[in-house]
Amino acid sequence: MKNRKMFVLAVIVLALALLACGIGGGGAKKTEEAPPTAVSSEEQGGQEQAAPTEAAAAAEGAAEQDLSLSNVTEGLAVLKSYKSSYILKFDGKGADGQPATGTMEAREDYTQEPKAQRVALTSSGFEDEPGAQGGTFEIVTIGDMSYMVTQDADGKQSCVSVSASESSQIEQGMFSSNMLGGISGAKYVGRDTVNDIKTKHYTWKEGGLTGLGFTSAKGEVWMAEDGNYVVKYTAEATGKGTLFGTSEKEGTLTIEYNLTDANASFTIERPADCAAPATDIPLMADAQEKAIMGEMITYSSPSAFADVVAFYKAEMPNNGWQPSGEPTETEGLAQLEFTKDTRKAQVMITYDTDKKLTSVIVTTSTEE
Repeated sequence: MKNRKMFVLAVIVLALALLACGIGGGGAKKTEEAPPTAVSSEEQGGQEQAAPTEAAAAAEGAAEQDLSLSNVTEGLAVLKSYKSSYILKFDGKGADGQPATGTMEAREDYTQEPKAQRVALTSSGFEDEPGAQGGTFEIVTIGDMSYMVTQDADGKQSCVSVSASESSQIEQGMFSSNMLGGISGAKYVGRDTVNDIKTKHYTWKEGGLTGLGFTSAKGEVWMAEDGNYVVKYTAEATGKGTLFGTSEKEGTLTIEYNLTDANASFTIERPADCAAPATDIPLMADAQEKAIMGEMITYSSPSAFADVVAFYKAEMPNNGWQPSGEPTETEGLAQLEFTKDTRKAQVMITYDTDKKLTSVIVTTSTEE
């Protein structure tokens, strides 16, 4: 089975091209200007001089360097936990002149102890784009297991549970850095409190978004004073752009990101509709690429074919299963059957001579 990262990329392909550019954030409480400098007034020529508040604010801004980030998820490693949301909206018209709208919303929950992550994606209005589809997608990783839940536009839901191999471990930030792009030359504005976090406020403006072709773009970003991570940003682009690298659409694209619950205490649970690994179905100690799909468990093992067959003949009875029917055993193929109370288990074991791997499929069912 493909690793978790490839599965996610296949599902969120509609977002990749949109997020390949540098964008920034906004929409916070009123910016706090630098406090006025206290000076005594004295009359000169019968007129009173005003306190230089604007000059003081300008001096503070001059002391702050322009903001540049390689990606907007930079700095998340300093947090023990957080929740974030990412909302993208498009409103305009397609190449045929007909109205075109679309919305994508992504949410991420993350905890360091225990190591767990939940990413959920909902999209609508992009179904006409090649490779895109509406509906919802959720992936929860807890320890060495990942649970992937999909729901199409008709409400049909399915769940697949897979082992999280080293190549698909949790990656903080809903998207990797090469998907999001960065921020360059954002100008300091002042200090704000955003999402209950003290931040520094920056704004940016540029003629277009790389790869999308919009005629104008602007945005804002708020960086946490303590930890230097992005707390919020928004971006807006208008004009005629190439969305998803295929069809031309003209209108307004808006993007908003928020980070909340920084270092808060919460628990990420396994999705209710996803099955946990059965405790009475034994697996080889060297099992890899484990997956659970409904009542079926699959995995591969580098152990010899004969050793895997012997393992199930011995360990199924040790877990309360009794042999039933006539087993089938040929070179590189074995089919075993077991029963336990009203349950039935079928074990199919095959050997791949090219990959030097033994594959196991265990299917259980309940007899009425």
